[in-house]
Amino acid sequence: MKKELIQEFTQSYISVEETEKTVSLLEKKIKLHESQKANRDGRGVRHQVRKQVNKTTSHLKNAFRHRESHPDPTIRHAAAKLIRKIPHLAFEKLTVEASAFRGKLSKNTQRYNERRRQEGARIIPISHSLSLKEVRSLVELMSVGKTLENCVGRRFQADRYMRAVDQKTSELWILLRNGRVYGLMEIEIDHDEATRSIEECNTLRNESASLSHDEAMEILGKLQVTNVDDEAFARVGAYPAFLLTNVMYPLPSPIEIDRKWHFVWGTKNEIIVATTNRNPHSKDNKFLPEKLKWSQFSEDENEYRSPFSSFLSEGELLKIVLQSREFREALEDIRPTHPIGVDQAFCRPKISLSK
Repeated sequence: MKKELIQEFTQSYISVEETEKTVSLLEKKIKLHESQKANRDGRGVRHQVRKQVNKTTSHLKNAFRHRESHPDPTIRHAAAKLIRKIPHLAFEKLTVEASAFRGKLSKNTQRYNERRRQEGARIIPISHSLSLKEVRSLVELMSVGKTLENCVGRRFQADRYMRAVDQKTSELWILLRNGRVYGLMEIEIDHDEATRSIEECNTLRNESASLSHDEAMEILGKLQVTNVDDEAFARVGAYPAFLLTNVMYPLPSPIEIDRKWHFVWGTKNEIIVATTNRNPHSKDNKFLPEKLKWSQFSEDENEYRSPFSSFLSEGELLKIVLQSREFREALEDIRPTHPIGVDQAFCRPKISLSK
């Protein structure tokens, strides 16, 4: 036992004299502890007792190692305090104190590692008042969750989100408005499909974030987003399709049905419609994305489906197609290789976004 203890403590960066003194004290305490009837069976010292002795000596070794070298003064103080107790406590009580020190050291190391992880987080400016900050640590995520009063303020939920971040299947971004925490956004990543999808962008108590069209489009571009199914972006007409080119006005001209005007865009596999009840031909009516009602229809097994955030449903789009020759012609322009007909009104659009 003495030889093993000496080997343990000579690796703890303490002097030979201190090693001999410490080992001598511990050897006496351990022998007394192991000689107690409750700690022995027919074969000698119980296995669990030997295991506990080894753990305790390991914790004490760590106390010697961190007594002067640990960067946190609270750990250095706790280590020195434990070492001073060695001559005065029975081994049973020394075991409890050493275990408490190990717990404190473990929590401190975890916090330190979390801070180191967060130090490498990216910060991306979006507008004069909005920026994004990447979440890389559990502590940071829980802090944001508590500020926003949502589920990631709790350890269990935060752990689940951070596992996805660690596995690189998700990214979490803090929305900072004028330097203060405003919201939290999640991007799901599918490496096989090469997609990056915004799934959530919420503020206090899971309210949808309020973004301008320009801010939302800037986020899509800078984070290379390919899919959006979130109200904060759909509400202002921010779709990844609009990153294909610098679009100011849709093609073709807006279509009027029942005193509502519909702008239509088509891309390779989706249709986007913006609806307004104000005459877009009026001289004083500017094309403001935030003032329009937006709908998106994406191809899914030869049908076009809309996410929950769309203003128009699939049925409402079909009704417009049935009522409007102009709309059907617009769809024909979008996918010129297909004949127009109600049954084929949702065939693949072919046109890219352009002025």
